[in-house]
Amino acid sequence: MTASTDNDSKAHSRKGNTNINNIYVDTSGRNSSVESTKSRNKKQISALLIWPTVVILYTVTFVFLHEVKYNKYPGPKYSAIYAEKGQFFEDEARKHLLKLCSFGPKPAGSNANEVQTVQYIVNQIDIIKESNQKHSPVNSLTIDIQKVSGSFLLKNFVQTNYYSVYENLQNVVVLLEPPNTSKSSLLINCHFDSVVDSPGAGDNIASCAVMLELLRVLYISKEPLKHNIIFLFNGAEENILQASHGFITQHPWVPSIKAFINLDSAGAGGWETVFQTGPEHPWLVKAYAESALYPYGSILGQELFQSGVIPSDTDYRIFRDFGNLPGLDIAYIANGYIYHTQHDKPEYIPSGSIQRAGDNLLSVIKHLCSSEKLEDPGADKHGTMVFFDFLGLFMIHYPSRIGAVFNCGLLVIVTVTLLLKYKIKTKRILSYQDVSTDKTLLQALVLSLVCYYTLQIKMYPQTKPYYKPFLSLSCWILLSGMAAIVGVTVDLLGQPMFWFSRPYNIIPVYGIMSITIILAFHYLLKHTIYKTTPDWYVESLYHDATMIIFCLITLFLTYMDFASAFLPMLWILGPYLARYVVVPFFKIDNTQGPSFLFVFITLLGQLFQLLFTLHSIEAVYTLFIPIAGRAGGNSYPDVFIAMLTAFTVLICMQYLVGFVYLCSNMKPLLAVLGVILVSSLVFTQFTNLGFPYSGKVESPTSQRGLFFHINRNFHNLDRSINRSDSGIWYLEFDHNGASLMQDNPVIRDSHYVKCEGNYCGMPYMYPLIHVIDARLSLYSSKPPPVIKIPVTVTMTKKMIVKDRPRIIRFHIDVTGPDHMSIYITPVPGAELIRWSITNDSDLYPTRLPSGVSGSTYFIYYSYGIKPDHPWNFFVDIKVCSIVML
Repeated sequence: MTASTDNDSKAHSRKGNTNINNIYVDTSGRNSSVESTKSRNKKQISALLIWPTVVILYTVTFVFLHEVKYNKYPGPKYSAIYAEKGQFFEDEARKHLLKLCSFGPKPAGSNANEVQTVQYIVNQIDIIKESNQKHSPVNSLTIDIQKVSGSFLLKNFVQTNYYSVYENLQNVVVLLEPPNTSKSSLLINCHFDSVVDSPGAGDNIASCAVMLELLRVLYISKEPLKHNIIFLFNGAEENILQASHGFITQHPWVPSIKAFINLDSAGAGGWETVFQTGPEHPWLVKAYAESALYPYGSILGQELFQSGVIPSDTDYRIFRDFGNLPGLDIAYIANGYIYHTQHDKPEYIPSGSIQRAGDNLLSVIKHLCSSEKLEDPGADKHGTMVFFDFLGLFMIHYPSRIGAVFNCGLLVIVTVTLLLKYKIKTKRILSYQDVSTDKTLLQALVLSLVCYYTLQIKMYPQTKPYYKPFLSLSCWILLSGMAAIVGVTVDLLGQPMFWFSRPYNIIPVYGIMSITIILAFHYLLKHTIYKTTPDWYVESLYHDATMIIFCLITLFLTYMDFASAFLPMLWILGPYLARYVVVPFFKIDNTQGPSFLFVFITLLGQLFQLLFTLHSIEAVYTLFIPIAGRAGGNSYPDVFIAMLTAFTVLICMQYLVGFVYLCSNMKPLLAVLGVILVSSLVFTQFTNLGFPYSGKVESPTSQRGLFFHINRNFHNLDRSINRSDSGIWYLEFDHNGASLMQDNPVIRDSHYVKCEGNYCGMPYMYPLIHVIDARLSLYSSKPPPVIKIPVTVTMTKKMIVKDRPRIIRFHIDVTGPDHMSIYITPVPGAELIRWSITNDSDLYPTRLPSGVSGSTYFIYYSYGIKPDHPWNFFVDIKVCSIVML
């Protein structure tokens, strides 16, 4: 307590106004004089000094992290320079990359995939084996070319179900064995096929090139392996994970596999990231964190990917679900603009990126293959690991159960601290009635944001009425709503996705918008609701309210068993230490006005979690901005990006909003921010600076879309042709769709598709009609295409199932090209109950877009080497009456 010596202060004290340890309490229930309040608020920091510093600091930090990620690679090693054996050489891996990409697109079933690529990989493995025979290698090498056929159900693939059938797909499998036979193996997987129009450099030839070089390094090593390594070069991942299914369910080497590393890509180059691990087996993440030279990954990515918001999947899922194996899923995510396009070429993979991946994997593989846990993880078979890297320098990891204990312990400490701050220190001067009613504080701190309400009512009766407690949370709600409104407004202005080619456009529009709304909101509160409240108290109040919000988020995520609860925990730990450990240590008294030391400590308390949050958010932008270009025409990416930016600003600024109450000259700052925002909107919406796409050779960001030249025959129930047509079908992949192609004659002469018939009557290759709605696609009548391999569907037999007169079995033969899709939609009154495609007792229909009724079953079929027989299967249809069929 500080005692006042002048008579006026003594008079105030007798009336009931007391200042105890930086907590001002009005026990009389009456307002302090306005003049007194103005006197307390007189010493303030200039907003024109502090806020530009904060904004510049955050922006520079974000840009720095981005530049470090995409320009910091280890120097590539060259075989002609480094004579030392056991080194991974990028130039050797890049030779494989260039040669394999020279074959062009490699879809399964093509000559490039089934002949040229397979032969090259086999030849290179033979060269590795033969060139090292004279050196008497200590480990043995065996190669197997697997040809597989099979079928399976894939549930919840991009929020739908579908059935997959494959024949004669090829895998190249290599077994590297130690001299002392081991019964345990580590699987390393890549896929060498590509989509139909892409050379597939990033997805996924680069990974296969890395694996070939890793095979060479490990084979020539004089160190005997402790466990086997199986290298799987699979030939049909783009067929939605078919070849890996054939391997894991049929290959004789599979029983020895204890864990796997899957290599894939959603871009080209950059830092390869661990974005999925497990299931369980936390020792795998620990092994990666301890051995990787350049660790990069986070449990955030895993929980985000497994939530289904990313429209993709990898072979990791097949090994996990059909092989019951734990593993690491590692992928490139940088430059997703060229993913699955003709631009996915070797020149877009930066120098050093392959070296980084090779060095990392070599170290991790050696560590895993020398670990006893590969054979028997023991107690480490169960549990989840919280893991996250810090700027790619090192990885922090700990069991989630330890994280839960730490989180709860921190919440208890924060709760006790705030109770001591707001209750114990005022106990001497509050009446017994006041103290007893203050018991609601404990409930509020643990259960809801009403704690904020309690603090305000108890400390400052003049801050009533009752809606004011929720002002901190209302800022979150207001900003989210405004972000959505601005996102929709940008869409209506006619130039959405202005950030697609120039992500930095996000900062002056959505970033400045979010900052302006937050500052203006609190500036308004400062001069209305908190007009007579000491500024330092309001700053402290919002700081504590923000901490409580993060406490509640941490509590909820911990209770729901989300390992990502560590992120809000970090936003509690740093500010808590800064405010309740460091500030008291320096004996800073804000009742006499804020000091620069106080501001510095507050910013310093957020440094670690700020760096990590921006590091993680940058990865989210890197992943999702290119995904916006293939999210479908019914998506609203500007709303998503605006809200993501608002969310980021809220997290990074929420502890700083109290500075508004400590600052003077806020009006000029808000005016400057407003000018920047309006100017940015004008430039991005009405000039070429906001045009979403770019054809620059060095960094293409093309608009995606699919044009199919199709021929359709519609049949009656008696299989006679009802009508036929042909034309060009355009499927839009992003929100802009065909709006920028109105001069294209195909688009100009087209019309929207009407959803008529089975699966809207359109030939979808993949079961994605719920994502890329047929009713948003365009169709232009044209002469029929020349089809070299026609599709024929023949019903070879129709029979009543024995002893079940209402079940009709249809035997069907299908011939055609190497990729085909069949949709089966029973007519009203009929039901598909069984077929020979899979042995599942329950059949799952695929998802249809809203407004489309019926049950449709989607079957995707492909082959690698052309079979010498038709694809044949039967379906059992249950009918109400035999007359129906």
